[in-house]
Amino acid sequence: MSNKAVLCIGTILNLLVMSAPLVFVDILLLEYLCRPVTWVYYSLVAVFCFLESRDSLNLCDGNPVKTEKAFLPYLIGICVLIFFWIAIYDYANYFSLHLIQAVIGSLIVVMGVSLRLISIRKLNQYFLSHVALVDNHQLITTGIYSFVRHPSELGLLTICFGVAILLSSMTGLWFIALVLCPLTIYRISLEERLLRSLFTTEYEKYRTTTPRLLPEASFNHLFY
Repeated sequence: MSNKAVLCIGTILNLLVMSAPLVFVDILLLEYLCRPVTWVYYSLVAVFCFLESRDSLNLCDGNPVKTEKAFLPYLIGICVLIFFWIAIYDYANYFSLHLIQAVIGSLIVVMGVSLRLISIRKLNQYFLSHVALVDNHQLITTGIYSFVRHPSELGLLTICFGVAILLSSMTGLWFIALVLCPLTIYRISLEERLLRSLFTTEYEKYRTTTPRLLPEASFNHLFY
């Protein structure tokens, strides 16, 4: 079986798992599928799942030599899945959406996907799901990394924020603020501790000139 076929099957399975809350919603499947927003949402998520999986497969694999909190990627992955369940449940149960809201949410998701994929490609073999260093690890500070230190994490949060707007999920927005954001900041802190231990002065200079997540924002002190 070709890689493309595997990616397509994996994307379909992801969409099915994300749709699990529909089992607990009193709504006809035909009614759900007749909503244009439903197709916009699944199209965006399918493109994201396919492209990220493809790019991850195409990376030059690095050999991790030091890993922090090996459980963390799985915890974040579970929390992201729970977020999607919450958003879909809200959307199916309390559907209330205006066209402009759907457009804004879709654009935010596209921005997040683009940011995430650009980040993955820029890091190449240094992009790892775990908080880890690899053999001959290099500090990347150019391209998208000259604007923010953690654009891939920002991309994932942006995707989730866009999905919450697109699916009109207020509970999803609270979940992002109370669960996903703190977990992301925790992951970033661990990663930066590793990078500082390896690059010391170089990383400290990079840290003082480039914000963690939000470029040129008045409240960047919260994210340094």
